[in-house]
Amino acid sequence: MKDLLLEVKGLRKKYDNNIVLKEINLKIKEGIIYGLLGKNGAGKTTLIECVEGLRPFDKGEVLFNRSKENVDIAKFMGVQLQNEALPNMLKVEEALNLFSVTKNCKLSEKLIKKMGLEKLLDKQYYQLSTGQKRIVSLFLALNHNPKIVFLDEPTAGLDVEAKISVYKVIKEYKEKGTSFILTSHDMSEIERIADIVGVLMDGKIIFEGSPKKLTGNSNNLYKISYLLKRTNDLEENNISDQTNINYKEIVTSNITLALEELITHNRSSNLEFSDLRIERPTLEEAFIKILENEKKENK
Repeated sequence: MKDLLLEVKGLRKKYDNNIVLKEINLKIKEGIIYGLLGKNGAGKTTLIECVEGLRPFDKGEVLFNRSKENVDIAKFMGVQLQNEALPNMLKVEEALNLFSVTKNCKLSEKLIKKMGLEKLLDKQYYQLSTGQKRIVSLFLALNHNPKIVFLDEPTAGLDVEAKISVYKVIKEYKEKGTSFILTSHDMSEIERIADIVGVLMDGKIIFEGSPKKLTGNSNNLYKISYLLKRTNDLEENNISDQTNINYKEIVTSNITLALEELITHNRSSNLEFSDLRIERPTLEEAFIKILENEKKENK
């Protein structure tokens, strides 16, 4: 049975008369990747900073279970901020050594290679690209082997190859029991690596569950995308058809009926498929839908 690493009870935060967080409750067990979603201004950064201890809150509790490790919170927790900066003239190698001394741990040569940092060691911080700075900050959040890690836009500015490397590293740490709480505007990233998704709106968590559960919440709609060898208008009675530049998309709650109508029409018109795909709504589509439903319920 997985141990509970973090419990947030009734967390409340307000600025003047604006209540940003409204009695937030949250539990994070070991070996879990928790993706926190919400529009800009929903309170994601405030919540994370309150839990990290970077911002005071007005009410509630933040409890870390450090009984097994028996270490201070600085070693128990890893943090990658969205906007963090090192001194411009500091070399990457100097930064890594400085943080390893601060955290009282050795530099992981293995992690340096996995994250492709060996080529950056002699570079000064100001010489790094945005993506390279994200890699450095992620290394600093992971090198001391924390039990829980907070990541804010962890792969912003990274190319596809670098993203895949980061996902592999996160997965390896997860398999060792490390948990991650991450915020990201990249929905495909959340869908790819998160075990649990929490949707924050107006200071409350309005949904919590797996990415599949979230996408399954979208009225059981499916999207059929297809490409014909030649274009032709399609008429249907009970499915909506939206034309893209290359593909046509059918949004339906009845896959069997939609496919039967589509195939029958193609046969009668002597048309052939070049491609055919059946998909659930994306996490982004489901996220937008759940926000819309919440607004309707609160009207």
